[in-house]
Amino acid sequence: MEQKWQKIKVAVTSIYQEVLSSKSYTHKRCISTETLKQVVKDEISVNNSKT
Repeated sequence: MEQKWQKIKVAVTSIYQEVLSSKSYTHKRCISTETLKQVVKDEISVNNSKT
């Protein structure tokens, strides 16, 4: 009887690990306003150089 419970415990634990480990949450860094301004400035200068 104890072996059956041990097998069930191992099976349930492995299933939980599979389900929970598949959900990885990554946090994206926010772009600061200074960085955004620089990107826009660079894009404008590239576009102006093409014309």
